[in-house]
Amino acid sequence: MRAMGGKSARAERRAAASAKRGPRGRWAARRLFAAARKGDQEARGAVARLARTPEHRASDRARRRLATWWGEGRPDSERFRPVVVETGAVAGTGYARLRTLALHGRLAGNWSERDTGHANDLVADRDPDVRLNASAACRDASGALLDALWEGAFGRLEEVLLDRDEPPPTAQLDRLWARWFRLPSAPLERALFRWGVPADDARPAASAIAGLEPGSALEERHRAALLYALLLGDEGLRDAAAEKLTATHAPRLVDDLCELVLLRPDSDAARFCADRGLAPRDPVRGALFHVVTGQDGRYRALDPDGRLLVLAYAAASDAERARVRDALLTNGDLDLVRVIVGDPSPGPAGARPGSRHRARTAAVSRAEARYLAERLAERREWNELWAFVQGLPIATAAELVRLAGRWAPREEDEHRYFRTLRDTDLAALDDGIARLPERAPLEPYKTLRLERFYITGLSFSPDQPTPDRPPGSPDGPRLAVASIVQRLSEIDLRTERIVRTYEETRRSRPDRILHTGNGVVIASHRPEYSTPENRLIRYAGGDARVLHTPAHPVTSLGLTGDDGGFAAWTEGGDLLLGDPGGEIRTLPAARFGLGDDEPPERIGVHRESGRIVAFGGGPGVHLIDPGARSATTFPTDEPVAAAGFLDADTLVCTLRSGPVMRMSLRDGRPGPPALTHQGRFSELFALPHSGEAVFKCVYGHLHVHGGDPPERFHIRPSLEPHAGEAAVSPDGTLLAAGYRSGRIDLFDLRPRATAALLRRPVADLSPRHLRDVAAALGDRTLAGGTRTALELLRAALEHRFRFDVEVGDAVDLVGGEHDIGL
Repeated sequence: MRAMGGKSARAERRAAASAKRGPRGRWAARRLFAAARKGDQEARGAVARLARTPEHRASDRARRRLATWWGEGRPDSERFRPVVVETGAVAGTGYARLRTLALHGRLAGNWSERDTGHANDLVADRDPDVRLNASAACRDASGALLDALWEGAFGRLEEVLLDRDEPPPTAQLDRLWARWFRLPSAPLERALFRWGVPADDARPAASAIAGLEPGSALEERHRAALLYALLLGDEGLRDAAAEKLTATHAPRLVDDLCELVLLRPDSDAARFCADRGLAPRDPVRGALFHVVTGQDGRYRALDPDGRLLVLAYAAASDAERARVRDALLTNGDLDLVRVIVGDPSPGPAGARPGSRHRARTAAVSRAEARYLAERLAERREWNELWAFVQGLPIATAAELVRLAGRWAPREEDEHRYFRTLRDTDLAALDDGIARLPERAPLEPYKTLRLERFYITGLSFSPDQPTPDRPPGSPDGPRLAVASIVQRLSEIDLRTERIVRTYEETRRSRPDRILHTGNGVVIASHRPEYSTPENRLIRYAGGDARVLHTPAHPVTSLGLTGDDGGFAAWTEGGDLLLGDPGGEIRTLPAARFGLGDDEPPERIGVHRESGRIVAFGGGPGVHLIDPGARSATTFPTDEPVAAAGFLDADTLVCTLRSGPVMRMSLRDGRPGPPALTHQGRFSELFALPHSGEAVFKCVYGHLHVHGGDPPERFHIRPSLEPHAGEAAVSPDGTLLAAGYRSGRIDLFDLRPRATAALLRRPVADLSPRHLRDVAAALGDRTLAGGTRTALELLRAALEHRFRFDVEVGDAVDLVGGEHDIGL
């Protein structure tokens, strides 16, 4: 362990002396807090320890001070967030007080109309919990507080208030209507028509309708006036609008009208559309429109085999899906199984409903699952009910299997698992799942410290430990570590020892590194000092060999399989493919039809499948097949800044302006952006087991994105003042964060994966998840409902994969802090 520095020792002495009574204790406390206020990191660390020591005389003061520093929003104080959360500290005044209250979810009831001037900042704060909790407080506000929020609402705050179920006060509602008549916008339009409260002053609509000449171009003000009149106008205004609509060819207006009718399908406008045969031009939306508005005859004529409704339901919003389910209750002719589960194919003649859709069960929500199971039980389709519930999350399956009553499957294997589900204590199961946090805290299980080592790169070995190999055997796990002082080392994480070190003598340091297994590390070097060329070097067996001197620096390295093969990408747009022996094949971007204007900047690689995607430069993600003459391009609205594989068919991406989204490579459809992040991220690492992604920002903080709600970010602040490096093991179970000081934090990601597994549909899991569950059950501290939940999940997986799976041993991880000397 390094000797404690001067500042650190002084801060510790002052912290210890501040516990004493009398003038000396007060003097030490004043000096300590003064140094911390000036930005002394050691003093601030000491104040954080005081805050976590309730019996200390200065603990309350330390908590308030930390809350104030963090609440002011300075990035260098982000590392104190865990202390503020743990202690429940709240700043004394101003925005810092409101921000810390929002962090703890205590803003509602603790702020007044005088504080609403900060509401716009709170709902757009860079901290995810502040954003979510502040938005919830705004949605739940009432009385004078709500009036004040509406008075100052704009941007993100107005979006939050527009999501409320209740309309705003009359004065604000009139202001919104006046603005919409003047400048219509989609979010405001949907909110106003969802509330369905007419404007006090409808003269702008009447004036625009009166001025609309038959055959003239339909301006935006005319469109707004006609929509208002047809949906919310009085009888005279509605008749005038209907006459103008009949005389005007406006198919887009009809589409917009029908979309707004879907917000309130019981309105007079729905009957108006039915009487005149108005429906969306898109047949998929038309099928949904006819079902929701009760036009059964028109629906059957449009969609005789039900394919369109299946597609419409899959793309519908939650509110629209609920309306479709309500309509299905009154229409016994529709195949509700097929509609909800989402299989558009009719299936073979005579096939039982649902035999063709089991693979799609993972996309069904809990409300939809309950609805569907109840309908199947009413129809006494027991085999179909049993086939359906097996793929659901275990808590939902255990609840819904009871709908089968006295029925049970005949096959012994089926009957055994059916009985296990039915006999599970639901209360204990729900309690056990709730006790496992949905996203376990990201805390290191081990910390390593390298002496005189300024870390600039990390990479895990892909080698997997096996039960028949002793600890420290060549099959790993190992961690390659690059240093700014022309050094590359390999650490055996099972023995916490450096097993090999390479010293670079040409005044060049590794820029990017990749451990390819069997003691082989590939590193790229940029030109420095006396080394004018870029170099790609293979380190193995104590020797270093130059594999290639690319014309441009390497920007990405990734494994392409289990045999030591790898792929690299250069700034000039060249794909470099390396085989296990180190031979390099160069494929320029132009070979794949890329790079006419500017080539992609980086690549992502999926090791198991060898799939490669290129991104950056221009908009879009490009799937590259090295043997093909072109790449498959998946469009995006703007360039992708970072991307990683969650599985062979799914990417998680962040766009250059910030939004994070998932993209399917199977159908080429990007999902909706889940969040516009706040901060500058330099790396992205996908975590396939938990479905999350880890971002490393320029301050060294780790931001974990994923879970429910999907836009949530979990932040683990850096404990070092300088930006660090990060790496995730190829099997997705370990995360390493390294810093310039030589500190390496190692995180076990399996607890996060286990918590996620308990909530995921069984149909969405694979045989490898059995190993995670078996490892979690090896924890002897588990008891009660948590063990019940994990044992039920194990039973579900063993039943699902009973013919082709074998459970192996897991890697033992030992906690603690260790020093490594060179």
